[in-house]
Amino acid sequence: FGLVTMVRDLKDELKHLEASSPDQAQTSELALVLSYMIGIDNLMYTLIQVLMGDSFHAITRPILHYISWSWLYFYSYIAVAVFVLMNLVTAIIVDNALSTSRLDEDMEVKQKEAGKA
Repeated sequence: FGLVTMVRDLKDELKHLEASSPDQAQTSELALVLSYMIGIDNLMYTLIQVLMGDSFHAITRPILHYISWSWLYFYSYIAVAVFVLMNLVTAIIVDNALSTSRLDEDMEVKQKEAGKA
């Protein structure tokens, strides 16, 4: 939802700049930032780049100049994505530990049974 709103607002701002402003640098910067968010492939690459912190501010600062609330979206995205990834890693570690524990128990039971016979 947030990205749809941001892209719509950025497109509106770009149309306004192209119609009224002779400043080509600002218009080209906005067009470049908008190109990061148009298309699912560009959008996913941009969100991964934001999540990894790779040139995070090079993407968000120009957007923040035009959309003041965009920081809220990006920081919320990072917080939720990191939380999900950490839970996933924790679940994998716990699952491996439980599997190893079960195997150890089975081996111990087999050794006790072999010792009784």
